[in-house]
Amino acid sequence: MSQAIKILYLSSELTPLAKAGGLGDVAGALPKALFKLHADIRVMLPYYETIEKQKIETKKIISHLIVPFGKEHHVATIYQADIPNSQVPLYLIHHHEFLSTGPIYSSKRERFMFFTQAINEFLKLDIFQPDIIHVNDWHPAGLLALLKKDPQHKKHHYKSLITIHNLAMTGKILNSKTKLWHPSLYHPSKTKNFLILKQGLEHSDLINTVSPQYAKEILTPEYGTSLLPILKKHRRKLCGIINGIDAGLFSPQKDKYIQYNYNWRSLNLKNKNKRFLQKLCHLPINENIPIFGLVSRLTKQKGVDLIIAIVKDLAKLNVQFIFTGTGKEPIEQALKKAVAKYPKKFFFLNKFDIPFGQYIYAGADIFLMPSLFEPCGLGQMIAMAYGTIPIVRATGGLKDTVKNNKTGFVFNNYQAAELLKTITKSTKLYQNKTVWKKMIRQAMEQDFTWHNSARQYMDLYKKLLKK
Repeated sequence: MSQAIKILYLSSELTPLAKAGGLGDVAGALPKALFKLHADIRVMLPYYETIEKQKIETKKIISHLIVPFGKEHHVATIYQADIPNSQVPLYLIHHHEFLSTGPIYSSKRERFMFFTQAINEFLKLDIFQPDIIHVNDWHPAGLLALLKKDPQHKKHHYKSLITIHNLAMTGKILNSKTKLWHPSLYHPSKTKNFLILKQGLEHSDLINTVSPQYAKEILTPEYGTSLLPILKKHRRKLCGIINGIDAGLFSPQKDKYIQYNYNWRSLNLKNKNKRFLQKLCHLPINENIPIFGLVSRLTKQKGVDLIIAIVKDLAKLNVQFIFTGTGKEPIEQALKKAVAKYPKKFFFLNKFDIPFGQYIYAGADIFLMPSLFEPCGLGQMIAMAYGTIPIVRATGGLKDTVKNNKTGFVFNNYQAAELLKTITKSTKLYQNKTVWKKMIRQAMEQDFTWHNSARQYMDLYKKLLKK
């Protein structure tokens, strides 16, 4: 039997312990799927204040980890736990000032600079020596530069993979601050700003994005932006693997939040969830009125501005809209105005509420995701699992996962008029119950579980070890 591949998986989030976005869902699910494929995978995360408050079972494994940071030396502590509902080891690095005070994403980039410096020192102790270091987004990406600069790592030949979840987040810091890490990273003659993600891309052995389409898109000026030159330089080591969804959390048959569990053979129970949702939102209870749902951060990236631009037109349709999320204040205010003006058509819960989000997935008929860009997207896959037909724009993972007129509706141009046209089309098709039921079945039969994606990551890891 071959020896298990040893992987150190680095992330800034992990569901359910520390979640701010989709990255947390990936980090909470992919390592568990890889563990089931017999990978020796360990995850490392800052021991945030929010995790401490949850009082999970931990074991202190390093009491005094000396972390040089700039001109000072700090003492960090490392604890070991398991990712909840799994046997995957989780290392938590505690340091009161830099890592364990305040929300996950504080305004200071030094948090994740310190995090990577602490990992750099941890690797010198030989407690766990990975074959592969898997970095997610910019937050731990600086480690890959540190490993190349630190002479104590020359005896180890770590292979590395960096996953880009959102290229728009580059981890920009002042060039002068790189001296906190390692003097050799500071180049006074170069640009004022230092992009941490760029260092990760430069020093990684392989790069992947969270969908094949997004891997193509970031090689264009529209999506690649300031990192386009380095992405083109390393295009041969770039690929895309679609994210999965956690079948234990997102299943209409098992969902602990929804009122009635169901599958595609018992869609009458989905209708009961619909009536429950209408009653909860004080909307007219009518099975024949399609509900359009949205569970999202309220930003332009998510296409919410397109919806706002056509509120008057949408109000003329015999439909209902139920939205939940938080984000930019102008978008929040615009949605509140729509509710005030059309209370029998619109409902908006202005907060992040997990149960209410699940009510929408289970009770809505159509799910809106008209994103400007979407590296992968989980909402459309969750919606399909619940038999809620998505409307998406043809970008990133949305284009990869939704089959137009079969499992959902796909429109091409980022235009309010085109979204309105697609919404109107879906409303008409909804009245054809035979066709609609077929679409629901086709959507619910899609396999977006992590099993398939994890196998593709295992293939990447094996490819890395052969390099």
